[in-house]
Amino acid sequence: MGSESDLESAQASLVTWLAVGTVVGGALQFLVQLPGVLRLSRGVRMSVRTDLPGVRTTYALPISLFGVAVAAAELPELAGASARQLAAVAARLEAGRARIAVFVLPTVVASLVVGDLLVAAVFQGGAFGRLDAGGVATPG
Repeated sequence: MGSESDLESAQASLVTWLAVGTVVGGALQFLVQLPGVLRLSRGVRMSVRTDLPGVRTTYALPISLFGVAVAAAELPELAGASARQLAAVAARLEAGRARIAVFVLPTVVASLVVGDLLVAAVFQGGAFGRLDAGGVATPG
């Protein structure tokens, strides 16, 4: 009876220490990279030019994030499937595609409806005004 309680206590302690280690590791990674980023970003300034390569790819970010997350969850199962299980693989791929759509469609709608507010909340200030925020948030 006592050993089950001890096991649960040990597991809770392990989970706590793993969480602490994850947070400390993330903070250390940030602190190690910060001096280099600050040194390299001295000459960088904000721009609202949308003709630069990669500026419009920001709109593909939600699709990329959700797609990678679903793929990472599905790959172990798909890797174990044999050629005889093609129907099961096709069904899993279709289910994954549907899951991505569930996340992406609300994100796209939110981006179209309140995208200018989101961009303004993050970037507006100084020389970056309301019209600049609207230009960045407007797809196309």
